[in-house]
Amino acid sequence: MRDVSAYVYIITNKRRTLYVGVTSNLERRVQEHQSGSIEGSFTQRYRLDRLVYYERFQAVTSAIDREKQIKGWLRIKKIALIVSVNPDWKDLSAEWGVGKEFSFTCQFLISYLRTRPSTLSAINKGCHPQRSP
Repeated sequence: MRDVSAYVYIITNKRRTLYVGVTSNLERRVQEHQSGSIEGSFTQRYRLDRLVYYERFQAVTSAIDREKQIKGWLRIKKIALIVSVNPDWKDLSAEWGVGKEFSFTCQFLISYLRTRPSTLSAINKGCHPQRSP
């Protein structure tokens, strides 16, 4: 059996709520968190959108062990870990072009249009005008 690389990551929001997770595809997973596409999740509920820490592992089992270790820490120790590599709490995913600004804009627009079906209908008519007979 061949292990694939895996990542342990910490994602946060403006209020610095922390979430520790593990994944085999960090970019995809961060994008899922930023778009809020994981229905009913902790990260969706608290709008966690900023990747502030990650580690790469060659073995998935090692990543899972590290995730469990970090989850067992007190908040202050998790913060110390983040600050040790990212003192300004910058969104590390911004380097990949997975910008949260775009995700937030799209998420807001989709939410807004879902609450206003008449607006969506008008936009659709404007984008796809009906031909006159």
